[in-house]
Amino acid sequence: MSEPAHIKSFHDLVAVLKESRTEIQTDEAEQALVLSVEEPDLGGKLIVRWEKTFPFVHIIQPMLSDVPADRAAPVALAICRLNNVAKFAGLGYDESARVIYYRITLVTLRDGIRSDLLNGMLHGAVANAKELLGAMKAVVSGAAPEGVVALAGA
Repeated sequence: MSEPAHIKSFHDLVAVLKESRTEIQTDEAEQALVLSVEEPDLGGKLIVRWEKTFPFVHIIQPMLSDVPADRAAPVALAICRLNNVAKFAGLGYDESARVIYYRITLVTLRDGIRSDLLNGMLHGAVANAKELLGAMKAVVSGAAPEGVVALAGA
């Protein structure tokens, strides 16, 4: 078995992901990638962004968009409750964009990020978002945020 690649730059990230995926959109200016994923309930897209000023790579799985403004407070409370009990917290809500997402942030060490770790985290972000999607849909639709942990089966 070969040694995993070490990703030390945005260009390394693009090269490694192009080896294992067929559909990738690249935004060089933003140092971001949009990957195609086979989860239509999650919109079929996963975002990977190489941070320009800090040593981070963000993996962002959008979950729900167009969250009604009157559901912002219940959604925020539900996210706090779920992140509190999560083994790997990562739910977020962009109130101005009205989008619920799941995010994992990796630190880029001096030796970079191992490609096998990145791939595991890509799969983990999609899996965690999918697992929590039903509970968050219920809250957006009017369910009480106090019951979100039970709705998620956590």
